[in-house]
Amino acid sequence: MKTITSFSLALCLLTGFNVSAQIADNFEVTDIYGQTHSLYQDHLNLGEAMILGFFYVGAPLVDELYPQIQNLMNTSWDSLPADILLMSEADNTAELIAFANELQLDLSLVPNEGGAGSAMAPYVGGEFGTFYGYPMFVVIGPDGTVIFDPWGYNETEIIASIQDALYQVLNITSVANVSAQKIEVSSSNGRLQVMNPGISGLQLDVFGLSGRGMHSQLLSNGTNDVDLSAEGVVLYRLSAPGLMQSGKAWIGH
Repeated sequence: MKTITSFSLALCLLTGFNVSAQIADNFEVTDIYGQTHSLYQDHLNLGEAMILGFFYVGAPLVDELYPQIQNLMNTSWDSLPADILLMSEADNTAELIAFANELQLDLSLVPNEGGAGSAMAPYVGGEFGTFYGYPMFVVIGPDGTVIFDPWGYNETEIIASIQDALYQVLNITSVANVSAQKIEVSSSNGRLQVMNPGISGLQLDVFGLSGRGMHSQLLSNGTNDVDLSAEGVVLYRLSAPGLMQSGKAWIGH
């Protein structure tokens, strides 16, 4: 679930990730424990990927997601050269310390006075893709490659998308949850255009911001022009055996 900053609404569904051709800007922040983190010097230049989590205390799904992510960082993701910084430009050090204590988090949390706002600015400001709201994630590879906003239909899919993004920036080939074949999706005039390159049994599901299903259909080969008779942000999922792709789209008129 995300709070949509432009619409004051919540998303509770899915998005695939977008690999940006841009390279991450360097930043230096200070977490609630007084430790400084320089993105390149302390992490990327050492061959380490970085997960950035942007949120505010009380944001949807954060209380459920962050403890699970912490557990993964200490277990199955512990073997990966990766670290995580959770940033809030809305909360100060005392508020984030209370938040960490409540959830028993020992991850690095960066408050507003620790530089969260400036570090987050390129990602929430639209330089790497459309910012739909908090919480959100960004995964950055050792070479500075950015995967923007990995998301999912539920907590399990969100975490799987983050893991897939980590595998991709670290060049780990055993990505289980997302097919390497990407399907072209565009939107205009109240419609979605989906180019099916010949995938058998490709299913499209579209959801509104409230989570209500708006449209479902089995897609034919070639270009599928889907009339949604809607305006605003919608969420879509494309699925077939061995493939899942999801994303957000703006349906304008």
